[in-house]
Amino acid sequence: MLALERIQPWMLLRDSRCGTLLRVLRVGPLLAGSIAVDGQDQLGNPAEITLSRSDEAHLQPLDDAPRLKRDPAAVLGCLLGGAVGDALGAPVEFLHWAGIERQFGTRGIVDFVPAYGQLGAITDDTQMMLFTDEGLLRASRRLGEPAGNASKGCGGVMRVAPCAFFPNPFDKAADSARLTHGHPTGYLAAGLFADILARLWNGEDSLAAATQASLAAHGGRPGMEETRRLVGHVLALHAEDMRPTPRRIEQLGGGWVAEEALAIGLWCALSADSLEEGVIRAVNHGGDSDSTGLIAGHFLGLLHGHEAIPARWLDQLELRDAIERIALDISLVPASYRNDGSEASRAIWERYPGW
Repeated sequence: MLALERIQPWMLLRDSRCGTLLRVLRVGPLLAGSIAVDGQDQLGNPAEITLSRSDEAHLQPLDDAPRLKRDPAAVLGCLLGGAVGDALGAPVEFLHWAGIERQFGTRGIVDFVPAYGQLGAITDDTQMMLFTDEGLLRASRRLGEPAGNASKGCGGVMRVAPCAFFPNPFDKAADSARLTHGHPTGYLAAGLFADILARLWNGEDSLAAATQASLAAHGGRPGMEETRRLVGHVLALHAEDMRPTPRRIEQLGGGWVAEEALAIGLWCALSADSLEEGVIRAVNHGGDSDSTGLIAGHFLGLLHGHEAIPARWLDQLELRDAIERIALDISLVPASYRNDGSEASRAIWERYPGW
């Protein structure tokens, strides 16, 4: 058994931006593993969830299986880029810029420092992104009752990058976010994020062009007003070659709500010459640093590939093996699964059972 790190549920429950969780905590084993819950109070007191998966041989694509036209390596770059942005921002998520500057100097945080007891620790942002990814790969059933709330926290937008690599990315992402974030801004910003990523993956010339095309396609939807206004403002800043600084970022907001997190991550990605530069900018402000770092990392990882991620970050990244495995499966599973009883199809079913 390959044990994944032990995840504290309070990381998922510590603030309101995550929205309302379903009453059924067991949402399915990550990578066909198992979940064990210890502790008494799932909604208040810290408890531990242990995730594990069978040490199966890596799936190999069938020689004659159809291939997706898009580059699977771009998916890997997108997911890993988001994860390193999350991990870099985790230690400073609740610090104001003055505190970040005092502790780390005028450049802010540029390397991993311990968070949650270890170097390279991811947060609820990457955890929920991985569970969203798994849900897209599995034909899952609904458990419990759908959540109903008016939240527009960034917990919807921060988890939906995998939707970009499946058909109808805007609708998939918006529907996923709407389960926990009922405010139109909360789920429509998520749809826009996935749609921009999808346009990049499908060959749009630049991040700015992909964003403009996505706004043209979806910006007129009812409820999109807040997101359209802030994303449009970021495009205007980029056109004027206005680069983000900690204080300029805070003029957009803290990133605790969906449209702000998307706009901050987008601006830092638009202005960056490298993934490292963009992610560092995205986490060094007095707001939701891990979420904005994750969003910038998703954009820049997709644009530049996983090779652009500094080795010093990748080497310490929590759950790197799980992220790499699930990124590969995004391209492999739709192309290879045939339900024909073959060894490859059985292995896929065991990894992502359809029940």
